[in-house]
Amino acid sequence: MKCLLIWIFVALVADVGCARAADAPSPQQVDDRLTRQKIVEVMRKVHAYQAAHPYKKHDRNWIRATYYTGVMALYRTTSDPEILEQAVRWAEKHRWAEGNERERANKKTCGQTYLELYFLRRDPRRIARMRAYVDSRMKLVGAGEPPIKGWYYCDTLYVGPPTIAMLGKATGETKYYDYLNEVYWDVTEHLFDKEYGLFYRDKRFCDAKTKNGKKVFWSRGNGWVIGGIPRVLTYLPKDNERYDDYVSLLQAMAAAIARRQGADGLWRSNLDDPDQHPNPETSGSAFFCYAMAWGVNNGVLDCDAFLPVVMKAWSGLVRHVQPDGKLGFVQPSAGEPTPATREMTHEYAMGAFLLAGSEMVKLVESGDCKAVPATPKMPLSDTFKRLKAPGTGRAAVQLTAGTAFCYPLYYFIPSLTADAKYLIYHRAEAGQVQLHRLNLQTAESVQLTHGNTPETRWKGWCFESGRGVLDHRSVLNVARGKVVYFTGEIGNDVRMVDVETLQDELLFKLPKNREAVGQNCTSPDGKWLVYIDSPRGSMPGRQVKGAKVVAYHFDTKEQRVLCTVDTHIHHVQAYDNEHFIFCHTPTGMGMLMTDLRSGKYVHLRQGDPGVVTGRICHHLSTRRGMAYEIHTGRRSGLYDPLTRRRFEFPLPSNFPAGGVHTGWDPDGRLWFWEDPGGGHRLVYLKRLDETGGEFVDLTGSWPTYGRGQKSDFHPQLTPDRKWILFTGGDPATKTTHIFLLDVSDLHDTEGISPELLSPTGANDLAVAAPPA
Repeated sequence: MKCLLIWIFVALVADVGCARAADAPSPQQVDDRLTRQKIVEVMRKVHAYQAAHPYKKHDRNWIRATYYTGVMALYRTTSDPEILEQAVRWAEKHRWAEGNERERANKKTCGQTYLELYFLRRDPRRIARMRAYVDSRMKLVGAGEPPIKGWYYCDTLYVGPPTIAMLGKATGETKYYDYLNEVYWDVTEHLFDKEYGLFYRDKRFCDAKTKNGKKVFWSRGNGWVIGGIPRVLTYLPKDNERYDDYVSLLQAMAAAIARRQGADGLWRSNLDDPDQHPNPETSGSAFFCYAMAWGVNNGVLDCDAFLPVVMKAWSGLVRHVQPDGKLGFVQPSAGEPTPATREMTHEYAMGAFLLAGSEMVKLVESGDCKAVPATPKMPLSDTFKRLKAPGTGRAAVQLTAGTAFCYPLYYFIPSLTADAKYLIYHRAEAGQVQLHRLNLQTAESVQLTHGNTPETRWKGWCFESGRGVLDHRSVLNVARGKVVYFTGEIGNDVRMVDVETLQDELLFKLPKNREAVGQNCTSPDGKWLVYIDSPRGSMPGRQVKGAKVVAYHFDTKEQRVLCTVDTHIHHVQAYDNEHFIFCHTPTGMGMLMTDLRSGKYVHLRQGDPGVVTGRICHHLSTRRGMAYEIHTGRRSGLYDPLTRRRFEFPLPSNFPAGGVHTGWDPDGRLWFWEDPGGGHRLVYLKRLDETGGEFVDLTGSWPTYGRGQKSDFHPQLTPDRKWILFTGGDPATKTTHIFLLDVSDLHDTEGISPELLSPTGANDLAVAAPPA
């Protein structure tokens, strides 16, 4: 089976480049797909790191040989002759000999690469020594030695069987298949638990329990097994008597493993007791990703069921590839579950990662399965207060409480981590504004920052501040799990804190005559921080000289001025990895666009034929285009900045003429607004047509407290599309807090789609919309 992958949640997007607007791809084509280019890029990065940091203890054993199974996968994916030459040099260096370790099965691991090289160039010398070694082991089994005597642990089902199956393919001799089936199913009989669908590492663990009373199913041990099955099936004839048994085993294990996948897409060291060692473990996870992706690609696993698992797994793995290509959270060499940390890595995991990447490339280049990957669930603690919207009775959840003012990052900036585990938010209390991390599963809140800026307010827009971090300037880098914030004695220190580890670092300092005055962003791939750099003293409504949009590269530390304008810039946001949309309100110029390469900016909406006069301020990036509203015109719209096409429609007549806050759905499918007139409320557009459509009140009047941005809802849809996250008031304390509103019953808005976009606005609706 072949699969068409539609990437919904993970912020890995294709580069758009500097194509002419008329020729540029649509946002749907650009943003929704995980591309071959992106996968190969991270595969090459991981490979380059490992090539530069080889495992020095041994060079001809299962560790190095497992890495080279990945090297060969990278070669098959790229056809890069340098990658092939690397594998040939390694094999030649060791004269194509079996491994030099003690364990008999492990000695065969090198043969997998030798056989792959043999299939490329059928030189008998390449397999002669490995063939002789395997033949010598076969004689012992034929003489009555029980296979389990030398194959007593589940790891053997990766290191040995593929080489044996490949020898059968290379020589045409069925004796190798017979030997394969005997040893393989002997180990399986002893170590496979049919009830759980998983393997024990060896017989020591068949009756073992953790201190939590759970069984011990080692993640990487099961990774070895399931990762080896595709490598056997690739070379085993389909008419072999045990072929279907291997398929059935892969299916049983995949089902058991999928049920144990973590919210971050990865698995823990003990599959049955994730709390034993709660950190993710990437070597087992990489093997799982590889085997299940292979199963989907080859029609062995159901695409609808397993594609979401594979997509989440790959996303989780990529998140732990560090800037230099090192794959972290790899459990060291062991024979049972042990902890893994960010700094731990090893060659066998790099090999498994490259294998997984090779199958991911096949997935994105293929066919007819249109399953949409699952998105992370919101793991809401039972301790959060449940309540009802005051005007409609719709279910809501209060996430923060107390006398502090609590509010998320600015509303077009994601506030939820990629795994939906943490909410990043401001907490203004006792004259301090700091960023906190709320664990949605446990309700535990942890302070992330310890800023010391004397004046934190966002001039003209945000009040009730004090010391701490600059209000509304912070950015969550979803792709990397880090938060960028501004602090220091004059607010010029640009720092970054890791959401999970709390590790904090200084990125750079702004010059003393400059300051950060607007909202900032990161590129979806997590490589660039794009921020507003203005002359000190800049204020909304005033002309200034030399305001800049600047990009900072997290890996290279490069600073790049994208464009310069002579007025206040209100905020900037990423449209994709290349293009960034910004606005500056004093001139009424609305949306403007800059990019990473040109050093210029272009006007978007201003100057379009038939434009209704009015000032655009709030605009949000979606996969369908920019969603925006025109403050003085009671109109809203969708705009594709790459093709310069738009569609506009009227808002209800009882919406305030001075502007509303467009709700943010990153997919651009659900349209909703905060209506601050006559009592704050959330309003949903059910359908849009020539009559004006149907607007639905979701909350009724919801109280709010404070002034400026702290009092605004700034609503955004959560990744699981079941909740609207917003800031509202708590009457008990007269402070604002963070809430979730249940919208799981809402369908995509009807009547707005990219097909309506027009360069002339020909499809705009002019009829006045009815009141909500």
